[in-house]
Amino acid sequence: MNRKLSAAISTWICLLVFFPSWGMAQDEPGINDFVFVEKEPVPLNLKEVRETIGFPEAAADLGVEGNVIARILVDENGNYVKHKFIGKAESLLRDAVSQHIQELSFEPALSEGKPLKFWMNVPFAFRLLTENDLVEKAISLLDAEVAQDSGNYMVYLKRGLQFKELSRVDAAIADFNTCLKLYDETYQDLPEEDTTVVPTEFKYYALYARGLTYALKGNYATASEDLSSAIQWASTVEIADSLVSPTLGNAYLERGYVNFQLENDEEAMKNYEWVIENDPEKACKAHALIAELRLLQKDLTKTVEAYDNLINCNPDDVLLFYSRGFYKGELGLLDEAITDLSVSAEKSLNSKLRVASHNRIAYLLFKAEEYDRALTAVQAAKDINVLNPISFYYEGLVLLAQNNQSAACEALNKSISYGLTGEELPEAEALVQVNCPTIEE
Repeated sequence: MNRKLSAAISTWICLLVFFPSWGMAQDEPGINDFVFVEKEPVPLNLKEVRETIGFPEAAADLGVEGNVIARILVDENGNYVKHKFIGKAESLLRDAVSQHIQELSFEPALSEGKPLKFWMNVPFAFRLLTENDLVEKAISLLDAEVAQDSGNYMVYLKRGLQFKELSRVDAAIADFNTCLKLYDETYQDLPEEDTTVVPTEFKYYALYARGLTYALKGNYATASEDLSSAIQWASTVEIADSLVSPTLGNAYLERGYVNFQLENDEEAMKNYEWVIENDPEKACKAHALIAELRLLQKDLTKTVEAYDNLINCNPDDVLLFYSRGFYKGELGLLDEAITDLSVSAEKSLNSKLRVASHNRIAYLLFKAEEYDRALTAVQAAKDINVLNPISFYYEGLVLLAQNNQSAACEALNKSISYGLTGEELPEAEALVQVNCPTIEE
């Protein structure tokens, strides 16, 4: 071997000793090693893999959501090698990512124009869709349909309904207007003998939906006009199981409500009565609206009648018994009021409602000068919540009526210190000032 060749071989061996990577393939970098590159790997099919992973059904059932961050080693050819998860994430979500992460492919990292192995972070977000998300998605799909066929009135109706769900009332009204305009243009020149093929229920529903939307906007006069037009148009619909059947009762309810807002109580009642007579499934809603109307009219007798009907609809709703008992008490029907309030006091699962029921009974008995029974009712309320200020306030009133000034002052002062509010507070303070000078000092 000549000297030049020997020297060259010796030099090459030395280089391999001090720079071993020159003589072999690139070593795998550590997961946290800093590697300078001109270009990091670029995922080529990340969207597809994410869609394949989807949202794990088990995680959705449990309401689990969050982010998973995978640190992936990408080789010189852009292939997935392995991964590790970093940060915290639910195991259900990590498992879902692990099943498909190896399907990822990349443009490899480049350093001085040459590909090399590189660790990179890839996030996977798992977010449960809200109702608004679903509506927005539906709107996007309908936008595409409108772009494809701008003369289809049904698409505008569907999109308008989605806008209404998001309370985007102006956009909804614009779509309903376009729907009705296109509908009329489509069928205005149809020969009379062909009118049976006209889908009249779509015009009904567009008018109905636009009326609801105007009501949302607070434009009750226009809402009433649209709802009246919808109801009138419904008479032309002959298809029993059309869009009209399940919604006509609601149209009357809504028209009643907007007339109530317009202070046209007589017309509101006519609509509610129509529902009671013609749509039994929605009669309970009508009774609830009647109760609201009668209460606003300060007609407590008819308010109680409305609650009679509501309790027939919902005999297990103890709050209805409390309300009817309250208004019966205002009418001076003491025994009937106490009977209703006793139902809510005994059967409610809500401790606040039970306390309120006992307190109301105590107040009615105090007004009826049945002081011993009133104190028994107060004690029942205090047994549930010993810190309730109203209980002590009523107790103070009863004890003052019994001329038990010392005990009354103690109760009234407790009611104030426990946070009495409303019109009772100045009344309690005035009673203390007049009747409890020693305690006040």
